[in-house]
Amino acid sequence: MNFLDIVKYAFFQSDECGKAIVVVLGCLSVFCWSTMLEKAWLLYKLKQSCENFRKRFESVRSPLEMFSQVDSFDGPMKELYNVGIQELLAILDPDNKAKGQILRHNYLPKTLDKAELEKIRSLMNRTLSRQTSELEDTMTMLGTAVAVSPLLGLFGTVWGVMATFIGIARAGRPDLMAIAPGISGALLTTVAGLVVAVPAAVGCNLINSCIENVCTSLEDFIENFLAGLGLTNTPPQPATPQAPAQTAVPRQSPSGRPEFRPARTEDEFGS
Repeated sequence: MNFLDIVKYAFFQSDECGKAIVVVLGCLSVFCWSTMLEKAWLLYKLKQSCENFRKRFESVRSPLEMFSQVDSFDGPMKELYNVGIQELLAILDPDNKAKGQILRHNYLPKTLDKAELEKIRSLMNRTLSRQTSELEDTMTMLGTAVAVSPLLGLFGTVWGVMATFIGIARAGRPDLMAIAPGISGALLTTVAGLVVAVPAAVGCNLINSCIENVCTSLEDFIENFLAGLGLTNTPPQPATPQAPAQTAVPRQSPSGRPEFRPARTEDEFGS
């Protein structure tokens, strides 16, 4: 007998409770595999988008220089960047002309203090928390399926064995031909529970690890963004005009020739 024949025989030898548990475990298996495949594809695209954005961001001299190129990217890192820039502009509160100059020349009109940088960090961290919650969506249900599946299988096995022994007690004599079908149906639920739980547990751990890696890269981006803002130059201030140096003043000598009198020093003024 091949695997399908064994499963088919054991399923039809189970009672209604055992069959219901196998059907429920089958639905859980479909849910687990669909969730794992969906999350794996989503995380793959997110990692690619974050890597592309990070490489481009690290190649520019200032976070402001990235503004003109951000529309060519997508993903959570782009969203964090846009949130940080919008909060920066809200703090600086420039008019349209000044805003264009800031983004075009990559200069800040003033140096950001610690409180302003912390305000930007707080808003970006809130955005990161929301993104993390979206990534972890349905992962709780996947973890629940991993924990519940073996227990459902064990329950089905215990129920089937109990029903088999009740049948033996009613018959008044042990009969192997009567016991074997019931035991096989009872053990099927344990097999089904393990078939659901084992791959789901492996996939759940791998997906959680990938989510943690993506969140770590986003946290690093926030720190790099704030560090870049702190190092962004402010426009040079115009030099303060200096008073003209005092020169010697000519005076007329008794002989009619011009005579230059040296300028007085500060010590002479003081005396």
